[in-house]
Amino acid sequence: MQGCYENQFNRLTEKFYQKAPWPEAEAIAPLVNNDPHFLILYRELYYRHIYARLSPTIEHRFASYDVFRRPSSSNSRITAISSTSS
Repeated sequence: MQGCYENQFNRLTEKFYQKAPWPEAEAIAPLVNNDPHFLILYRELYYRHIYARLSPTIEHRFASYDVFRRPSSSNSRITAISSTSS
């Protein structure tokens, strides 16, 4: 996985998306059978690309924060459910 990120991701970015954003997660979701784990990773990489190579809009900033925030809120819900069922 690390090799794919360090090598292939950068090569594809240079070749196809040097000055443009990657396709949004919703656009590629059917290609990966809506795999939730893959889409979490893809969204993270999507926003890293926007921040590193492009100029993020205010919409990108809010959406990237939501992606960052979402796993934390899921973990809180899991913790709350676990503690109430004990």
